[in-house]
Amino acid sequence: PPGYYMLFLLDAAGVPSVARFVQVSPAPGNHPPAGAITSPSGNVTVAAGSSVNFLGTASDADGGPLSFAWIFPDGAPAASSAQNPGAVRFDEVGTHVASLTVLDAVGANDPNPPTRVVTVIPAPLSVQITSPTAGATVRGSVNVVMSVTGASGASNAFTLSVDGSRVVARKTVSGTQTTIKWSTRKETVGPHTLTASVVDAAGR
Repeated sequence: PPGYYMLFLLDAAGVPSVARFVQVSPAPGNHPPAGAITSPSGNVTVAAGSSVNFLGTASDADGGPLSFAWIFPDGAPAASSAQNPGAVRFDEVGTHVASLTVLDAVGANDPNPPTRVVTVIPAPLSVQITSPTAGATVRGSVNVVMSVTGASGASNAFTLSVDGSRVVARKTVSGTQTTIKWSTRKETVGPHTLTASVVDAAGR
């Protein structure tokens, strides 16, 4: 099988002869291919849930067909055999090293596979009031529906305030949406501003 071999001759005293390593390859004289990652052009930092576009190229002095083997740790997809896999989504916060290995027709692979470091940071935290809508006219007891995106963990602490400072209620839920009842009976007639805030399980 392919590999490195050495042949020794031993004399009567067990002393070995001088020998050299001989490499046995599936195709003597074959040159390994060389791969390159053309996109992204360097290491990247993205928010969790974002995608990175991967494109590759390769060359081989011997010619012939080439195959591509991409590895995307914690990516979606986690691997690809396409020359240009395209968008790969990364949801897990941390550092991930993507790599490309190119093989030629006789199974020789690129001895120096190119890599890209993908650093994934938490997605921006954003909270919305989905009901009532802006500019709505309300009276009596009103259900104020709030939701959050980009939260880390399942627990989220919502706070609803009126006119910037007066807290209506605080509510911690296991999920990304909650409803807080706002009684308008003590409010003056006219426009008021509702403000929603949230603290996620990571303290953001």
